[in-house]
Order: sequence, then structure tokens, then C-alpha cells
Amino acid sequence: MTPFKKIRTYFFSGVLLVAPISLTLYIVWWLVKTIDGFASKLFPDRLFQSIPVLSDIPGIGLFLSLLLLVLLGAITRGVLGRFIVSKGEAILNKLPLVRSIYGGLKQVFEAFFGQQALSFRQVGLIEYPRKGIWSLCFITGTTQGEVQEKTSDSVINVFVPTTPNPTSGFLLFIPKEDIRILDMRVEDGLKMVISAGIVTPPYIPHPPLNIPSKK
Repeated sequence: MTPFKKIRTYFFSGVLLVAPISLTLYIVWWLVKTIDGFASKLFPDRLFQSIPVLSDIPGIGLFLSLLLLVLLGAITRGVLGRFIVSKGEAILNKLPLVRSIYGGLKQVFEAFFGQQALSFRQVGLIEYPRKGIWSLCFITGTTQGEVQEKTSDSVINVFVPTTPNPTSGFLLFIPKEDIRILDMRVEDGLKMVISAGIVTPPYIPHPPLNIPSKK
């Protein structure tokens, strides 16, 4: 290897080391500063004026926002909180344009953060778009309602993402027996999709059970 090629190799090795760390720190810093700026408008000015040191602490806005979300979540779990939320949603559902936007956003957030969020944490393989070709998919839940009633098989909702943008894709209803569940985490599956297969998560197969034969 020539000296120039060595220098180029060392340069790209340095970029691969420094760039992800630098970008990660920058994104985290940007998020903290953005949320702090938003929190300064959300909370009353008297709070920061009465305790001036609060405005000098990085991330205090993020902490206060998280604390507020936890308190609101605790309140909505009670009877009075559920009553207020239901009345507010009833008002929103009467507004034509707002009803569609709010309903769609609520379904998305309930899917990821609600009681059914665990159903999004499985990765599978299906033969798609035809037999003999395998595609990575994410299981999003058990099919219910009219779709399930009008299919002869017990089917599962799966999302087949596109590469390199996993936010778009196809919703398919696949019979349970046609899905091969993988051990990889959803995060690893997304990395594989975004990188077009360049990043492959390590896999250590489970050794077969050694069952002694009867003599």
C-alpha cells in the first residue's frame, strides 16, 4: 500500500470514528436547547425569575417538560382526568378538519406508546413480493375487525418498510404460519433496512438441546 493510500485509509477511519460521535452530541445538544427554549415559554416567567439559577442549568427545560408529562399522565389515569379528556375529545371530534387530524395522530401515538406498543417489537421474515424472495417486516398487531372476519386464515398485521426510508412501506395481512419471527431487535432491523443490508446485526444461533438417549 502506497503512503497516499495509507493516509487516505487513516483519514476515513478517523471520520468513521469522530463523525458519529460528533453528530450524536450535536443532535442531543440541539434537542436539549430546543426543548429548553420551548419550556421557557410553556412555564411562567416567575418560575425562572424567582429561581434565577434555573435558567443557567442546561437541560432544566427538558427535565421540567418530562416532569409535567408524568404529572399529566398521572392525572389522566384518575376518574376526573379521564372525564376531562373524554369531554375534550368529544369537542374535538365535532370539528370536521380537527377531528381527522387528531384522530389519526392519536392512533399513531397509541400504537407506539399505548398498551399495544409491545406488538411493535418483533421483526419477521415473509416471502414477499413472491415466493422465494424474503422481505424483512415488522409485526404491528393481530388483525381484527372486518379484515379478519372476511379472511379464512388467522392473519397478522405486518409492515414491510422501504429502503432507505423505513417510514414508508406496505401494510400486509399475512397468515401466522407464513411469518418467521426473528430474534433481532426492532432497532437492529431498522438499521438493516436503512443501510440496505450493509449493516447486519450479529446473530449467535442457540445451540440445540443435548438430550441424552435412553439406554
